[in-house]
Formats: sequence, structure tokens, C-alpha cells
Amino acid sequence: MKKPLLLISSLLVSLTAMAWTPNNVSFLPSFFAQRISPNGQFLGPYKGYAAVRDNNTGEIYSYSSLSFGLGNCLANDGTAVGDGALMKAGNVTVPAILQQYRESEISCITPEATRVAGLVSNPDRESPIAYVPYVGDLENGDMINCKILPYPDRDLFEAPPYLVSALWISNDGHTIAGQVWDNYGNYCYPIVWKEEGGEWKYSLPSEAIFNPDGIEILQNPYNNEPPYPNAVNYMSGVNKSLYETAYNNWVNGKGPEPFPQDFMTEEEFAEYQLAVDEFNDWRDSIDEIFQEYINNYNLILETSPAFEFNIMALDPNGELIYLNGGPVNRFGIQDTKIYAFSADGLVKTIELRDANQAPNQVLPDGTLLSSPTMMNTPNAFILLPDSEEWLTLSEYLTPEYPELAQWIEESFPGGTGMVSMSDDMKIIAGAISVVQLSDDLYQKADFNYATYLINLNEAGVETIMAQPLDGNYTVYDLQGVKIMETKEAAEINALPHGIYIVNGKNVMVK
Repeated sequence: MKKPLLLISSLLVSLTAMAWTPNNVSFLPSFFAQRISPNGQFLGPYKGYAAVRDNNTGEIYSYSSLSFGLGNCLANDGTAVGDGALMKAGNVTVPAILQQYRESEISCITPEATRVAGLVSNPDRESPIAYVPYVGDLENGDMINCKILPYPDRDLFEAPPYLVSALWISNDGHTIAGQVWDNYGNYCYPIVWKEEGGEWKYSLPSEAIFNPDGIEILQNPYNNEPPYPNAVNYMSGVNKSLYETAYNNWVNGKGPEPFPQDFMTEEEFAEYQLAVDEFNDWRDSIDEIFQEYINNYNLILETSPAFEFNIMALDPNGELIYLNGGPVNRFGIQDTKIYAFSADGLVKTIELRDANQAPNQVLPDGTLLSSPTMMNTPNAFILLPDSEEWLTLSEYLTPEYPELAQWIEESFPGGTGMVSMSDDMKIIAGAISVVQLSDDLYQKADFNYATYLINLNEAGVETIMAQPLDGNYTVYDLQGVKIMETKEAAEINALPHGIYIVNGKNVMVK
């Protein structure tokens, strides 16, 4: 299949195309843009291989061995973050400060590329918490510090969590949103950090959110399990050293397995056997208590809101977080929930039922962009501030851009896919599967996914190359491949007729 490409400032209308396309729409036939920089200049996917597209030049930087972070991972200068690395203009920097950890992830970055956050493997290897959150500052393209954020050493079920992650960061870098994954790997929930006076403090879901029925949270009885009796502790004198030698020989294949009673007096063995019997009696008696604990745990899960792991969005002002999920007894149904911060923790402000939409991005004015969580509903939706009515992209554009909205309806009959916008809402990028395209666009596609790019700032092609040009020119084709660098307008005019990118602007050679 051969597909078209979308560019930033104008529609790539090929001269042989039969269908009309708005002149402020471009089509990128082999790019899947799931993130956009706040200023709208850069696009980048965060699933599959990492790549960044500069919309001003059409140039694409590929980082095929890396993946993007799960939050707002693309800055205004084109810096992208992901697998413990900073990616910019084709260069990869692994901050030295992160190399002290076995594993690291940079999940998010501020628009001005001054602060990042993510998770690292717990430096305390004795801790049952595998991964912990951090925040770090950037200077001259490198991380100059890494501070472990405070985190709860007990999850909402009073057991050590498996991990605590930082996923999104506010524009000013003073609010971070993440998730806690419980000890059993069955339940995750949001956590938000606020920095005040250089100190970070976290908030968790309020009691009204988690466990709304007020069910008593029981302790896992195995958290207080006594150690199994060690036979060596019941031996004395030379017998103890003889047993340890015999045991080591057996482990190393140099002798038979020793039996502890052969190295004990009758009194020592009786004392050891009594300790073993008491431990076994404890184990037998704890089964019923543990079952009661499991029943209690499951009941709380069934009555508390479920959250999708690693799916959330923080508004750039650091005031609200947006999550999705649904009760465990309503499988396949997702609700969008919006939470504010208060002295009592996170407090729900809105819940939109059965939307099956995952928060993808929040704009500074509070507009929510969501993505489908189920492939049979591939339309992205937009939720305007103070509204509870989901809008499709065409519905959102209709009041001011009716012709563009109509084109979208006709061009993407299968849905508009994942939609992202610049902070000023003037640059719109949509990642889409080719099965969602009209026949005309399908014929232009060259892969199984594509991106359409809408520039509401541009009227279309800015320069007609038949007009004289003077100066230094860098010329790209619409796929971002450099064609030439020249000082002669005549060399540009000699190119085959079509649309090119010259010094960052779409121009036409007649």
C-alpha cells in the first residue's frame, strides 16, 4: 500500500489527486503521532520506535532502539524523553546521574526542557518496593540532579506497594502526577506531588474515592509470619560445627544429606521439634484468617473505582488530573474521571460514565482530549471546560471551520483516531489506522498507519515558486527528505512541479 503524508502548514494535494483537500491539512503516510509539543512544532509517537518530526522543516529524527515516556514527553525545543534517555535532533544522551540505577525511565518533561520526572529501580535492594519516583533538573541538555520523590511505604491496603511512578509534569514543573501499583499487582491508583518551598508532598485518593463504603481494611496475616525454626539454632558445641560442615559438603555434592537430629541431644531435638510443631500449628490456623483477608481485599476492589495502569493526564496548570477506569464488575466499560486536589487528598469533580475514552492530553484552558480505549470506537473525543458533552473533532471544528469539519467527516469514516493539539489549539495532529481512511486517502497511504496534520494558523501554500526568490534556501520534499541547498531560485523552479518545503514554508513549483 502506498499512502500520503501530512505536513504542518498546508495540505499535500498531489497534482493528480482527484479529491479536494483543505489547504491547511497535510497527510503523513508513515508516521503515527501520539504526542505533540506544547508549541505544536514537534510530533512524536510513544509506542513502537521513538521518532520526532519537526513540522517546520519536515525532518524526522528516528530513535529506533528507544521508546517514549508515558506522559507529556515532548518539549518545545524538540527534546523527547523515554527509556532513561534524552533525545534531541538525532542525538541520544543517557544522563550519568541515572546510570547508578539498574533501570530508569524518564516519563515526562516540562515545555522548556528544564525538569523531568519518571521512575528508577529502588536503590534499597532489600525493599519490597521495586521502583520509586524521582524528579530531576536539566541544564545544557543533561540532568544535573535526581531527587527521589517521597512516596508511601504502604499502599491503600496497608502493604508495601510494588511500584510508585511519576508520569506527568505541569508546565511550571512544580506538580507531578503518577500512580501507585499495589503489592499484588491488582490495583493501581493516582498519586500527585506538589512542590512548595523546595519540598515535595504527595496526595492520595481521599476516603470518599477509595473504599467509599468504609470497609475495614484487614492486615495480611502473613506480614507477621514468624520464621521457620532453624535447626542449627538448637545445636550446641562441636555438634553445631560438625553439622554445618556436613551440610556444606552435601550442598557441594561431597557427601550424604545430614539429618539435624543426628547432631542434637535428645533434649535439643525435642525443643527443636516443639518449635516446628508450633510453627505448623500457626500455619494451619492462619489459613482461615488469610481467606478472610482475601475476601475483604476483593470486596474493597469491587466497591472502589478501578483505574487503568499508566493511563492518565495532568492539566498543564497542575490543578486537575484526568483518569479512566471502571468498576471491576463492569468489564469493558470505562468511565472518565476528573480529580482536583484538596487538603483531604484527591477529590472527584466529574465522572463521565461509559465513555470508553482514555485521557490523552489536557490543554491549558482545561479542554480534555481523549482517545478510544476500545478499537470498535476509534473516534477521539474532545471535552470542553465545564462541559459533560463529548464532541467529535468535526463537531468541535464545525462552528468556525465548517468546510474543514465536513472534509474530516468524509475523509475519516472509520473515526479520527488519537488526536493531540498544541497549547494554543491551532495545530491538530491525529494518529490513525489506514482502515479508518476514505478510499482517496487510503490510496495515498504507504503503511498501516498515518497522521493528519491541521494548521489553523495557515491559509495554505505561502509562496508561489514562479515568483523570484533571493537568498539561501534549504529544500525538502513532503516526506521530509532534503532535496537541495541553494542560493539560486532558478534551481528550485527547475524542480518537478509540486509542493516543497523551502526554509520551513510550503511552496509550489508550477
